Amino acid sequence: MKESGINKNVLTMMFGVLFIGGAAAIFGIVRATKHSEHQAGFLLEEPDGNIFVCGAHA
Repeated sequence: MKESGINKNVLTMMFGVLFIGGAAAIFGIVRATKHSEHQAGFLLEEPDGNIFVCGAHA
């Protein structure tokens, strides 16, 4: 009975760490996409006058 309680505590702690790690990873991805240099579908104009649409589906 005592061993079962210890195993439950260990599993609870492991899932807690995984949950916190997953939340931190999602937060990092969201923060990186918000602070990225260019948004999807930005226009890039070259010095010779050519214009490209980058990151968008044609």
